[in-house]
Amino acid sequence: MSMIGNGYIDTYTQDNLDFVFEMQNMVIERNNNGLGMLDTLPIISEKVPNGWMVTVFNTDSIGTLDIKPVPPTLINGVSGITLLPNTSVQIFSGLTYYLATTPI
Repeated sequence: MSMIGNGYIDTYTQDNLDFVFEMQNMVIERNNNGLGMLDTLPIISEKVPNGWMVTVFNTDSIGTLDIKPVPPTLINGVSGITLLPNTSVQIFSGLTYYLATTPI
């Protein structure tokens, strides 16, 4: 893990990642050497309050990254989103949902 400004950047090279509250305001780089990835957002609760935010970069050159919240929570009104290779997204928690910005 390394620090950028007031936040941290961390790289995970595995097929599945469960996000946790402690990843608040972090930049997460994801790469699985060309294989697909499936990540799970935490349940929105007292531990993951309204306004929780994380930035995710799919740095893989081939593999896609699916990001899904624990049901019945939705992200952008659907059950999950897919990040294509070399794209990124900021994810914010609302009171009962997640919002992902357009990949930057």
